Amino acid sequence: MVAMWFYSAEGARIIRVESDKVVIMRELVESLDVVSGAIVVSVLSASVVWILCHVLPVRFYPLWILAVPFVFAYCLYWLPVWLGADDVAQYSAWSFLIVFWFLAGFFPSAFIALIFRKRRAG
Repeated sequence: MVAMWFYSAEGARIIRVESDKVVIMRELVESLDVVSGAIVVSVLSASVVWILCHVLPVRFYPLWILAVPFVFAYCLYWLPVWLGADDVAQYSAWSFLIVFWFLAGFFPSAFIALIFRKRRAG
């Protein structure tokens, strides 16, 4: 367990205890660079879109193509902050990376959905 001491605005001492697993997960996510984050988002997005397109009707394909990569890109980007990263302002300044990671997941997802649409049509 990792214990961190913080002080509130009133001067009261607050303790925040983090488990080792949370610290390891945060360090793992923080170690991702732009390209490796894009690879993670593209693989996860393509896999989930493949499952959704296999199970659900064709009319939902555009929704999966847009929503799934965005959710993965957004969550992967902000996960260190949610896990207790210290420099939140730095993450806000680099938030345009969400768009890059979204596009990295969008194109493989669109390709998977196109394949499924052609298979169901033919």
